[in-house]
Amino acid sequence: GDATHHREGASKIATAVASFRSQLSSQAIFHIWTLAFLYTLGNQLSFYVYMLADPGSIFLFKAGSTLIVALIQCCFVGKRFSVEQWNAMILQCIGMVI
Repeated sequence: GDATHHREGASKIATAVASFRSQLSSQAIFHIWTLAFLYTLGNQLSFYVYMLADPGSIFLFKAGSTLIVALIQCCFVGKRFSVEQWNAMILQCIGMVI
């Protein structure tokens, strides 16, 4: 492997941790751990719901997630979508109903 990043007399793990700390702030590390925790929580919750719900409901919820995310982005982040994008999401919802 590439030994240019390895410090002499230190383990590879210690070198990796030192490199990691020198390149990232503690705030960035906290955000990474928070995001990892939220993904883990979401995955566990999804697995639990998959065990309880019927496959048809899960399919409808997954298909509707595009509209849910768009509405959350509009309400909380201030993102704007074009008329064509809204039309596509409405057509997708109509397709779920049919």
